[in-house]
Amino acid sequence: NLEAGIIPQAYAYTDNQLPILADLQADSGEIQLSEDIKSLALSLNFNPLEILNYVRGNIIYEPYFGAKKGAIGCLREKVCNDSDGSSLLIALLRASGIPARYKKSLIVASTEQLKSLLGVEETRTVYAALALNEVPVFTLSGLSGQSLDTADFSGITELALEWTFVEGFVLYDERGGNVSGQGVNITDSTTLPELQALLRTAPKKQWMGMDGIMKETVHTEREIVFDTAS
Repeated sequence: NLEAGIIPQAYAYTDNQLPILADLQADSGEIQLSEDIKSLALSLNFNPLEILNYVRGNIIYEPYFGAKKGAIGCLREKVCNDSDGSSLLIALLRASGIPARYKKSLIVASTEQLKSLLGVEETRTVYAALALNEVPVFTLSGLSGQSLDTADFSGITELALEWTFVEGFVLYDERGGNVSGQGVNITDSTTLPELQALLRTAPKKQWMGMDGIMKETVHTEREIVFDTAS
């Protein structure tokens, strides 16, 4: 709206959409900026795309509900769920001076994608692996109330499940998000107004959804010596 005949300046975001100090810091739980986390972020050039690809390429999904291992445990074991994988991704981004936060949603995934993620061959096994490990999972057609052992999963091509992923506030330009160094140094900001004043000078920064866990996975079947040895 015009006020006193002055044309207002346009912004890509308002103050309540900008990151807050907590989006840059460790917390008292899952997101710890250990020396291992900081060293890994440095080796990945503080680059959000390299960080995302590291998590996608090195962390194996394990179905369980909620946070159990945190960023450090997920990095150490290389096997974790969506919540702990998101904690690791957030920790690496924050160690790189990139604001990041959790997002939770109810997603719809194809059963083929979930079979690949879990390394199983049957839709019934996908549902059981998630449900028996307390991951909220739902069919989108009329199987509710039926027994898991006798329900007909042959026509099920999609499942809905609760999923945690990450939003990173990254510099995004003609190179996409493949940018080492994020343009302005915001890690020394000590107050919210100071942080947001710095961010207003970087109009190409924006919140981007990032998921390091939901991916196509290749599982290799290895020899079971007990079955093959004489």
